[in-house]
Amino acid sequence: MKSIFLSLNLNDLMKGCIVAIFAAVGMAIIPSLEAGTLPTLVMLQSAGVTGLAAGLAYLLKNFLSNSANKPFVSEKDVTTREITVPVAAVPAVQATIQKVSDATK
Repeated sequence: MKSIFLSLNLNDLMKGCIVAIFAAVGMAIIPSLEAGTLPTLVMLQSAGVTGLAAGLAYLLKNFLSNSANKPFVSEKDVTTREITVPVAAVPAVQATIQKVSDATK
């Protein structure tokens, strides 16, 4: 389930950690290994700060978005709804829509 506006859930925190790890690995560790050297303490520290910043940015984005992934919009302001109809019910739904359409003409 997606978190609502101005809240985070465990799923958001786990994804934030994954973003932080990938950012840290991509920023400092991979380039140093491609150069044929091991990362130094300064490189690892830089990677950690980069990963932390990326993870916090992801969490802030999720904190300020609602469950429909719209930033700065509360849940009560969301007007769209998704309706799932089973495939077997499609002909009946189409017939009902047609009857309502004919009745409103």
